[in-house]
Amino acid sequence: MGCCKSFPNGCCASKSLENQTNSVILKENSEQFQNEFIQSVLNLDANCSVQKEKEINFPIKNTSYTKDITDVEIKQEYMKTSSKQWNIKQTMFVRVNSKKNINESYLIKEMIGQGGFGKVYKVVHKQTGMIRAVKMILKEKMKQEDEERLLEETAILMDIDHPNIVKLYEIFSDTYSYYLVSEYCEGGELFQKIKLVSILTEKEIANFMKQILSAVSYCHQKGIVHRDLKPENILFDQKHDQASIKIIDFGASAKLQNCEKLQKRIGTPFYVAPEVLDANYDEKSDIWSLGVILYILLSGYPPFMGTNEQEVLIKVKKGEYSFDPNDWGKVSNTGKDLIRRMLLYNPTNRISAADALNHEWIKNNKAKGQINNLTLSKLQDFDSKNKLKYAIFQFITVQVVTNQEKNDLLKIFQEIDKNGDGTVSKDELYQAYLKIHKGNKLAAETVVEELFPQLDANGSGIVDFSEFITATINKEKSLSRQRIEQSFKLFDLDGNGLITKQELNELFDEEIDEEMWQEILDQCDNDNDGMINLNEFINLLENKISKTPLFKS
Repeated sequence: MGCCKSFPNGCCASKSLENQTNSVILKENSEQFQNEFIQSVLNLDANCSVQKEKEINFPIKNTSYTKDITDVEIKQEYMKTSSKQWNIKQTMFVRVNSKKNINESYLIKEMIGQGGFGKVYKVVHKQTGMIRAVKMILKEKMKQEDEERLLEETAILMDIDHPNIVKLYEIFSDTYSYYLVSEYCEGGELFQKIKLVSILTEKEIANFMKQILSAVSYCHQKGIVHRDLKPENILFDQKHDQASIKIIDFGASAKLQNCEKLQKRIGTPFYVAPEVLDANYDEKSDIWSLGVILYILLSGYPPFMGTNEQEVLIKVKKGEYSFDPNDWGKVSNTGKDLIRRMLLYNPTNRISAADALNHEWIKNNKAKGQINNLTLSKLQDFDSKNKLKYAIFQFITVQVVTNQEKNDLLKIFQEIDKNGDGTVSKDELYQAYLKIHKGNKLAAETVVEELFPQLDANGSGIVDFSEFITATINKEKSLSRQRIEQSFKLFDLDGNGLITKQELNELFDEEIDEEMWQEILDQCDNDNDGMINLNEFINLLENKISKTPLFKS
């Protein structure tokens, strides 16, 4: 549902296999073709022009409430695989607004994309000033199958917490459209980044690929298959050189159940795996797509080319490609070896995302990082025993703290995350503390045994990215008085200047335990009215989630 990118002579790169109408003329392997290929995926389709910046509202015909898939079914879909215990769950941090007009919360700045079902806008959150992206999906163009796919997409995004996957913030619905509010990635697409630099080294490409593989490995561990991995769906969150990769558009994604195979033919011709054409595939089809992307990054052209789409798909079906010495002579053997393993025709023998992260080419080109001892020492003072207070603080860090502010902590997180899957295990945390304690196993074990249950607030057995950020973010810098006031408005759903237990129940979609609520009131409810006003909310946050001043730098 993103912007449609046109290939040479009109082939739409983002077109599904189910909607092939245009043909493509692809030239032979040449420098001219390489330049045209990269340029072609940067050119917007004529129907995807960008509007000049302006402040307008979303075109809502009727905002009266009607039951639809964002009211009940999204939460039910998520809860199919969610814990039944009162733990911190990812769904708590995605707001579902079936009764609220999106124009009350967001101001349109410009249209940044257009697809078959609707448009994508750059917007500003009125309360916090945060820049975000909104995918507006027109209901009138959707069939029942499309709504079912949207339901699965939102349920999947609500369950994802990875630094290299775009974060979903809110969902709105009216009788006209659905609105998915997510991170805005100002750094542009993967190929746009390539176009801006004259030469990319293998080390730089390996860094890109490691981030992509980390996100895909994370998804595969959760049984999620993206099914449409391509350069247009790989963005950078910021414009600077140290920007992070973000995978977007899970509209074609599916969740595997009980080791089943998927049958739906879906994808983009240049990147689709041969087993998808046979309608019998699993998560290894994503690895094939990544192999094609890596091939392009290292050569400038795709491994499977033809004079039209049919010829491209025929070559994909055969799975035959080559490394022309004229183009690949300077590429390392380990780089070519990883491509071979990713493009193995038999998916059973094809390398997994987790194993690809440990491939020699990825490891040899890894950027050197360093674990910040001060950050880890601060973790020891972290306390999340009161789940409600923790949930309030994590909601704020998810909704208000910018990616730029998280950058330094992301590097530390990735350094601790030795296997690169986007999470921190108990053993990985132990290895980090073992270094701090200079090999003293008993000291490291003692710290981790006490600390890990505090960090793992959702009880998943691993520390997710947001859990790590919540524990380590510099509170004094990130939560200014202005931001605390902005955050208060996110919790004060009716705008009357007070936060009630019922509002938190609605916000987190979870019945708040009376004992936890009373513990919060005991800390900040100075007037004993059973509610929290702005000053009390400020006191609650200043009475830190930690036991000592751990957030000072």
